[in-house]
Amino acid sequence: MSVYEGQDPRPSRGILSGFVVVLLASILLVVGGVTFFYTQCTTDFWRDNWLYPNAEVLSETSQFLSTQQRIFFTTDSPEVIDNWYRERSAELTRAAVVSGDFSTDYSPPPYRLIADGERGGTRIIFTRSCPEW
Repeated sequence: MSVYEGQDPRPSRGILSGFVVVLLASILLVVGGVTFFYTQCTTDFWRDNWLYPNAEVLSETSQFLSTQQRIFFTTDSPEVIDNWYRERSAELTRAAVVSGDFSTDYSPPPYRLIADGERGGTRIIFTRSCPEW
């Protein structure tokens, strides 16, 4: 006999009836969020407007949810390279002021300069963890 007149009795699905839906929605939300932030981080890291002119690519490494690294070689000295990055930063910032578009980060990605004794030049090493928690 039904509790409500005219309604067919239906067995109860129990307390866990919506658990699978909530679990799947939670997993999709977490995966989507991580993918979005990872993509934002790697897109910023792999931009080419900070590549030193005529630098040779030695290696590029990318691991999902881990460290991204780019290593370049140039025959220029560390002082010349540092000066170029300072001038490039000023040039991009000046262009942003003139255009009024500050939607992009105009600072160079973190880099290290290491003297390469074998080849007589400098290695430019960009390293970043994505996403940066």
